[in-house]
Amino acid sequence: FAATAAGEIFPGPLFLMEKMPPGFSNASGDCRYTMVMPNGAIFGVTKGEGAERVEYCIGCHLARERSDHLYFPPEDYRRVP
Repeated sequence: FAATAAGEIFPGPLFLMEKMPPGFSNASGDCRYTMVMPNGAIFGVTKGEGAERVEYCIGCHLARERSDHLYFPPEDYRRVP
């Protein structure tokens, strides 16, 4: 979902991050990023159609290389199983 500054809610894009087999992409930590639009159309997928449209995903997640390119909520907000 996406929200406006006025508090309106509407369908937003779906972002997916998949861990692929070793060697898939060194630049992305072997992750494939996919963005699906609210109407179901694929906006971009790493090493696929519209790949240039999801390159920014790699750029941001590269900053988390030490944690396998994953971001986590701050510890104060994590739930312990």
